[in-house]
Amino acid sequence: MFSIAPLIPLTLLYYMITRVEGGKSTKGDNNEDKNFIIGGRPVTKGKQRYPWFARAEVNRGSTNRKRIDERKWFGCGGSLVSPEYVLTAAHCIKGKFTIGSNSEPVYQIGSLCPTETDNCEQKSEWKGVRNIFTHPEWDLNMQSRDHDFALVRLSEPSIMEYVDIDNGGISPKYSEKGVKLWVLGFGETKVHGVQRGQGPLKQARMNYLTNTDCEEQLLRRSNTDDIKITDDMMCAVDKRKSPCEGDSGGPLYDRQSKKVVGIVSWGLSSCPIGTPAVYSRVASEYAWIKDTICTNHGNNRPAFCDGYPTPPPPPTPPPLSSPPNPFECGVHVCDNDHMMFTLEIEADEERDDIKYFLKEKIGDEWPEILSVEGLPKSTPQCSELCIDKGKYRFAINSEHELCCGSGGGNYKLLIDGNIVKERSFKEKQKQGHGFEIGAIP
Repeated sequence: MFSIAPLIPLTLLYYMITRVEGGKSTKGDNNEDKNFIIGGRPVTKGKQRYPWFARAEVNRGSTNRKRIDERKWFGCGGSLVSPEYVLTAAHCIKGKFTIGSNSEPVYQIGSLCPTETDNCEQKSEWKGVRNIFTHPEWDLNMQSRDHDFALVRLSEPSIMEYVDIDNGGISPKYSEKGVKLWVLGFGETKVHGVQRGQGPLKQARMNYLTNTDCEEQLLRRSNTDDIKITDDMMCAVDKRKSPCEGDSGGPLYDRQSKKVVGIVSWGLSSCPIGTPAVYSRVASEYAWIKDTICTNHGNNRPAFCDGYPTPPPPPTPPPLSSPPNPFECGVHVCDNDHMMFTLEIEADEERDDIKYFLKEKIGDEWPEILSVEGLPKSTPQCSELCIDKGKYRFAINSEHELCCGSGGGNYKLLIDGNIVKERSFKEKQKQGHGFEIGAIP
């Protein structure tokens, strides 16, 4: 139940929506409320889906976002509101979920059943984080709970369906009590054996509450007078349901308009049912949300960016220089401390099974310093390498002859232009053909 102590610090003050499975509905209840949330319902048990729901996780020292064992749930949700942006709560941006932290922050867009390999047959994507924008008036020390907004720019655009947000056009209908809104998340359920952060995704229907009534109820149920529901906030409540830890940053959704109208922000401790939960009111900061997205977005911007200047194209990368041809001689120059090792080889046709290599003796080891496999065309080939004085071994291996009946296959080894070894091939060259160059003067 809600604590009568003052509002508590970040980890409990800002919480996720709690839901508890089980329980029986009373007579006349809507079927969608048969499970209490503290009453919620698995999204998988209804027709409504939320492909734009974003689940925050961190990679634990791995860049493989598909490996479940390398990721850890971060305890926050969010909403994909454009191909490149997730809208969440500012208080979710902390610790390991920041750029430059030891663990890489990531989102699963379309998360429905994160512990199932097929995500309960719903498509999803994993995306990294490119930039994070918290509201400029957000108080990092939480002396104020206003402006609890953050926009997270993904590492690359998502192809998942994104959701519209309230621009203020639907706010007037919330002036009366009882408007039905929905909260989503993977938060604590308070059911034995159900762990916070596991799926499937839950949804709970809540009732809109005016700011005045919300403030009165919160003040009455706590022993502090330090509660103020500002125009930047909105509330929802239900006598059988309550928000709790596990889903901060997640959406408060208006199904009728198909818009996200709030962001799970804060509430009293212990999550008592029948006590209002407080959400960041999206319409109040729509201008900041819109401007942040539209001035920092690629060409696939959402419709609300119409009228903004077209973003400049990404910088054109410099033309790639042609890579050096390893089969061309006369293009390398060695300094006075090194000698030029040259291999000239010719085969009558392309031979992918031919491999030649040069090894240098270092201590008791003979590591390869040149290795080429296959010949790209039936013309003379060349390899060059600057080497130190020392002992070397050259070997060439082939399961087929280097030439056909003409007997034209051959190779030459040269040091600074002087032939060290020359060999022609008229028969198949088997594994192990080679020789030691010895000490190079």
